[in-house]
Amino acid sequence: MVKKKPKKPHGYRGSSPKKASEVKLAGHKAEDYFAELIGNEDGVIPGLGKADVTDNNGDNHTVKSAKIKWQIFLYARSNFERWLPMNGVSKLLLECIDAFPDEYRTYAADKKKYKEKLRGPMRDLKDKLCDPDTLKLFLSKTIFDDELCQYLTIYSVPSDVLETGKFHMFHKDDVLEIMCKNLTVKNSAGVNVFPPGEQKVKLIYKINAIELEMRNDGKPKDPEGPHKFGNQMRFNGVAKSIKLLLLDHTKRSSPYKEKIILYGKAIDTFKKKGSFYFS
Repeated sequence: MVKKKPKKPHGYRGSSPKKASEVKLAGHKAEDYFAELIGNEDGVIPGLGKADVTDNNGDNHTVKSAKIKWQIFLYARSNFERWLPMNGVSKLLLECIDAFPDEYRTYAADKKKYKEKLRGPMRDLKDKLCDPDTLKLFLSKTIFDDELCQYLTIYSVPSDVLETGKFHMFHKDDVLEIMCKNLTVKNSAGVNVFPPGEQKVKLIYKINAIELEMRNDGKPKDPEGPHKFGNQMRFNGVAKSIKLLLLDHTKRSSPYKEKIILYGKAIDTFKKKGSFYFS
């Protein structure tokens, strides 16, 4: 007898707990490996913050290794309440979350109403992020936690657009400049009937590069009960598109120890500050 996979709740778009655990474990292994390569095994930073590894210069790296998608953030209302105004972006993120009720049964009674309610703040959020200065503030906060991280370091997995089995290091300044100059900001389009459009903000480079959207818990076992909806905002990067964007707009160095490749500003800052890496 073939055992069938359990069905996911209607509307569920997240990964399974097992898959999420595997992705997280792979990420931690990449961080350990990178810390070893740069000669700072004690530089791995525990926890769920943006900074993953500190190098011997005292600079922090946010390390990405997933092949398909990078979860840049998954935040609830309490996270955004602590953010600076960011030219009105923080307020609009809160409005997106508040567009949905606290309980699933309230949402289920009139789904179209709440999706329509989301369109306004999502549209306004897109308009805000079309401004390059505002987009830069937003990406700096969400990818690097402002001044906390100085580098985006990507570990290339098999069948990758980057050279496989190596770490590719990009300086924060280059990443922000390239993204703000080359990403197009749009809302998602709707279908003819339901759901309506403008449910997401998409940052596009050739194909979707990053998507900002609401994420709610799936349908509970008892949809009539007082089930909390778990409203959160999710910001996911499409790994291949982001890698192509960075590759198309930065020069690269020769690999260090055949495992680390520096790009753009990182060629000068990492070598200059840490020349002992290249001895």
